[in-house]
Amino acid sequence: MGAMQVADFLAAAGLDPHARAEAILSARPGEVSALGEAFTAAADALLASGSLSSLAGQLADASAVFDGASPTDLMAEVSAVRDTLAAGPQVLAGLGAQLSTLAGRTAIAQQQVSAALMEMQEKAGQVVLNYASLADEMVIGAQAWWEMNLADGVGIVQSCDSAIAAIVDEYDADLGAVLLVLQSAGYLLPPDVDVGLATPSTSATTEVLFEYADFGVPDPHGQIPVATAWWASLSAAEQAVMLQANPSLVAMMRGLPADAYHAVNARALIDDSVDTDEQLQEVCEKLWNTLWIQSVAPRLGIESAAELATMPSWKMSLLMPMAPMVLGSLPALREKAATINGVQQSITVGGDGKDRYLLEYDSAAYDGDGLATIAIGEVDTAENVAVVVQGANHDLGTITAQTADAEAVLGEMDAMSDDENAVIVYGGYDNPTILQSPFTERAEYAGQVLADDLAGYAAAHHEASGGADPHTTIIGHSYGTVVAAEALKDGASAYADDVVLYGSPGVDADDIGDLGMTSGHVFVSMTPSDVLIGASGVSAVLTGHPLSMNVYDSSFGATFIGWDGVDDHGDYFGYENGEPNQTLKGAAAVAVQQSPGD
Repeated sequence: MGAMQVADFLAAAGLDPHARAEAILSARPGEVSALGEAFTAAADALLASGSLSSLAGQLADASAVFDGASPTDLMAEVSAVRDTLAAGPQVLAGLGAQLSTLAGRTAIAQQQVSAALMEMQEKAGQVVLNYASLADEMVIGAQAWWEMNLADGVGIVQSCDSAIAAIVDEYDADLGAVLLVLQSAGYLLPPDVDVGLATPSTSATTEVLFEYADFGVPDPHGQIPVATAWWASLSAAEQAVMLQANPSLVAMMRGLPADAYHAVNARALIDDSVDTDEQLQEVCEKLWNTLWIQSVAPRLGIESAAELATMPSWKMSLLMPMAPMVLGSLPALREKAATINGVQQSITVGGDGKDRYLLEYDSAAYDGDGLATIAIGEVDTAENVAVVVQGANHDLGTITAQTADAEAVLGEMDAMSDDENAVIVYGGYDNPTILQSPFTERAEYAGQVLADDLAGYAAAHHEASGGADPHTTIIGHSYGTVVAAEALKDGASAYADDVVLYGSPGVDADDIGDLGMTSGHVFVSMTPSDVLIGASGVSAVLTGHPLSMNVYDSSFGATFIGWDGVDDHGDYFGYENGEPNQTLKGAAAVAVQQSPGD
């Protein structure tokens, strides 16, 4: 009866301090602390030996707290973070210190909240006991007692709720500050480490989250508006909490800053890396224990299970014909690991010193082909932004090659102009295979996706640069030119100042006006040795679609760029004798608002 009457106090007050405290009490500071210790140990190990090989012993105690994880699990997490962020000892030590601070603050908040709840329970319980004593002595009736003591009971609940609210507010502020530091370093906590996060409770946030969640995840392209104004309305701490608590929703929004996308997508990349490494290790260990592998491995110079995961491709090709069923998922896991490593390399700062931002990432998208879009340079404030859209036979597995082409363009842009320049490696659509490339269905959908993404890039830039708009150039190659044309027809011409089309099979437009462009703002080139010249008309024969390389017809209205130094269809962003060829220089010149003939 007593417990019911405490519950009656809660109901009468219209408050539930337990619910308010739930997020903090369910947090697991031990896990956060374990991660902090892991990063600190990693920093020490790197300083001492230049590698993470000595971490296993140092992580043993920490791993017992982190859901019973082994030192290898924690080492994989730290290694993936180090590789993805290109983090040295100082960065890792900083992450460790911040995680330790967060763990300590969480533990203190839990103690404070628990003490407040206990005090409420004791005080309310005392009121109930007093009632029970009076009732036993028949001194007062239940209804009379309730009326006399209701205000006291409700006051106890309200006081507790206010105390917990103050603790939660202070904790949220501290949490936001720590998360902001982690975010600025490009790191988010693993999603299975619950630190008691609370989504910012503004009406605008509620409206935005409802609208985005209503479309579902993933791939609501063409329907979701940019969220630029809403994001800008949040404090830095609120943004940090949003990144931690709602990474999937943040990733699908358009119009946010590049560093926000990078924070959540780099986290997803880290998770994929850790998960794939664990699966690969497990599969290799099982394979190593099979008699067949043990009999074949010595002939190939393979001496351990770990070497199965890293053996050269030619050795794998020798194993495959002999026992594809025995190898099972090993080839697929090796390929995924190589793809993840390619993305990690692509977002690692190179010799140009420019930051990289992972604007989009999903290893499972498009039936496992995956997608990634990478910005090189400060895309939110750059005066000139080039968006490079590649064509057929590209997917997440070719991201390093796509990034190399974009880096080449950016290098020439910087050589030609002192402006702040940036380039986007655009991999946000489902690239066709060679056999699929004569058909335009993928380009029609991809064009809308690209148009929406360009609208988001423009909105983010406008916000970050105080209302200034960049000079934006779309550089399409091969089937990417068809995608670019569809995007322009779908509204991208409002954001693109210039368009460069290289090695194009043709586009579904009669002239540049159909693309929303004007004379002097569409540039094309095709080397005489391009394989598409020999295949001209294939698309029209197979599909009846009027591509057939029409962009090179004088009636189309494009400006021609020379092709000196271009050897074949894949060489438009290349070099000859160490010098950039004419199409590479031409694309860069257009991107920095110069004549491609200069």
